Amino acid sequence: MPWRVERADFEDGRNGHLIIDDESFQPHPEAIEFVAAMYATDRSPNTVRTYLRPVAEFLNWGESQGVDWRRVTILDMARFKRSLETTATRTGRVRAPSTVSVHLTAVCEFLRYCAAAELIASEVPMQLVERKWMPRAAGHGPKMESGYVRHVRASALRVRPVEHAPETLSKDQQQAMIDGTSTARDLFLFRLLLDAGLRIGEALGLRWEDMHFLPDSSSLGCPLPDAHVHVLRRPENINGALAKSPRSRAVPVHDSLVRLYRDYRFERDEKLTEIEVCGFVFVNYTGPRTGQAMSYSNVYQFVKRHAARQGFRATPHMFRHTAATGWVESGVKADVVQELLGHAQASSTKVYLHPSHERMREAVNAVSGSR
Repeated sequence: MPWRVERADFEDGRNGHLIIDDESFQPHPEAIEFVAAMYATDRSPNTVRTYLRPVAEFLNWGESQGVDWRRVTILDMARFKRSLETTATRTGRVRAPSTVSVHLTAVCEFLRYCAAAELIASEVPMQLVERKWMPRAAGHGPKMESGYVRHVRASALRVRPVEHAPETLSKDQQQAMIDGTSTARDLFLFRLLLDAGLRIGEALGLRWEDMHFLPDSSSLGCPLPDAHVHVLRRPENINGALAKSPRSRAVPVHDSLVRLYRDYRFERDEKLTEIEVCGFVFVNYTGPRTGQAMSYSNVYQFVKRHAARQGFRATPHMFRHTAATGWVESGVKADVVQELLGHAQASSTKVYLHPSHERMREAVNAVSGSR
């Protein structure tokens, strides 16, 4: 009974994903409750899909190994972890440690939910965490003679991370993506992702009222000067686009982006003269959803095909990595990059502080050449 993740349309008009039986097309009963719980806590469709794929793989692994997932043991999970680390994917490559870690986190969250909902015994997820003593930070936690406090949510199946700089687009690849666009909409989207570093969910959730592109936005009730974009979390977005952080933020944009926005508005009005257009910034130009908000799958497939025609691989999130890396390499301070990206924790921004091999080579050559 192989399980797979499939796209689904829900009664409220939103689309998302479920784990279904590949033969009967029936949804997995416990997984469907897990999906409902994630959507109830405003998880984005992209996050839900990211969690469901490892869960489906875990369920399939259990059936192939004769392991009842409802009674899985720490030894079973160690075997599953080993399988993730050694089994090649469809691309022929083994998973990176960070990917294995994401898989284990998703499965543990699934098991924790099932235990909380009394679908499995509470002992099952409890064996996957261990007590760990952490140094006591000043002013935090109960004071103890040893100077330590107890932290009980440490995973018992840790993966040693391999830190490396995030995958970005080179200058030539950026230019190829921009030069290859055929509409003002696509050009504006690519430049917005590259210049403002938005997540694709944040960009697809933008409304007209979020685009404050006037020199003075006081007439819009906004005290911020110059051109900027407001990023807000809207769980009700019909296309499922959802800002990851519940905290709204304003991201400044360059004047050149304002000009591209004007070109897009003109093009959109020309192409959709007889179509009722929604209030989202990015809409479909063709197909049965013409005039409606673009979805994650629209953009992912479009970016993938567009880059493939140019001879390389790209994803929408690589645009964000490219923007953040560019800011860091230009000398922008980490706290500014953190705020631009909307990271709640400084640790999330730390990955962009890893210098590339080329920059390290330049540093060595600069010093060695002066001797």
